[in-house]
Amino acid sequence: HEIAALVRDARSAATRDMAVAALLIAAAAFRRRESRGGHFRSDFPQPDPNQAQRSFLTLSEAFTIAVRANAKAA
Repeated sequence: HEIAALVRDARSAATRDMAVAALLIAAAAFRRRESRGGHFRSDFPQPDPNQAQRSFLTLSEAFTIAVRANAKAA
């Protein structure tokens, strides 16, 4: 949620671009229900061979994930 706010409130294109990249990475890691590579999740500590495939995520989907994650945390 905080990264999404950085995207919306960025004062420069460079800052916005960095925040967008961070949002996409964080949302993709949050959506994946396993630990893989540098994305360790204590709630899903083991890799899942069924998820060992390329995934795609739009910026709109990343914002939706951020909003839903924030709602669950509240």
